[in-house]
Amino acid sequence: MLPAVTGGPRITYGGWIGPPALIRRLQVKIVKTIVGVVMLLAGILWTLQGANIVGGSVMSGQSQWLYIGIVVGLAGLALLYWTHLRRRV
Repeated sequence: MLPAVTGGPRITYGGWIGPPALIRRLQVKIVKTIVGVVMLLAGILWTLQGANIVGGSVMSGQSQWLYIGIVVGLAGLALLYWTHLRRRV
């Protein structure tokens, strides 16, 4: 008689076999990382354009983009922190 399988069905992901919940968490973490990095980079660019350090855009020298860039950059940092550095309880 075979032992009972626990943890649900196993699926293959890139040659690695693991429980679906683990694979799902990994996929969500990858997406959050990509979104956080894009937000951080956009925030940095918009901040520099708003401060008129980076020119060549309609946004250059517009102080509203300085503030928008700071908020978006901080939100990207918070998302990266929340995704990678927070302790699991």
